[in-house]
Amino acid sequence: MNREDGTVTYDEFTGMVANVSGSDHDEWLDDHVAGTAVVSVPTDPYVYAAPDPDSDADGDGLNTSQERAAGAHPFDADTDGDSLSDGRERALGTDPTEVDTDADGVPDGLELMLGTDPTNGTGTGGIGH
Repeated sequence: MNREDGTVTYDEFTGMVANVSGSDHDEWLDDHVAGTAVVSVPTDPYVYAAPDPDSDADGDGLNTSQERAAGAHPFDADTDGDSLSDGRERALGTDPTEVDTDADGVPDGLELMLGTDPTNGTGTGGIGH
């Protein structure tokens, strides 16, 4: 885009259409002119508002700043879906973005239920690898 007058070249426009829509500009234009375009609205809350860095929107025990530092999602109490909240994972020393922190084939939540250490890949008591 020309930063001085705000104009967009044809090549820039077609590149933006491809990046945003996932289709080439001719297909995109045909769909919109014909009225057959499917418009999708993002459901990720990040798109609409930046959360307060000190709030704990998902109630997992970590504030937004801590979640972002860990790579976790501030609106999902269990980012990796392993049955442990992100806050509990932080307290245990496991990774809230990895289902299986120690990569032994057993999810962190299951390891805790079985009494094994989710941070030690060799401590699974014969389960997993």
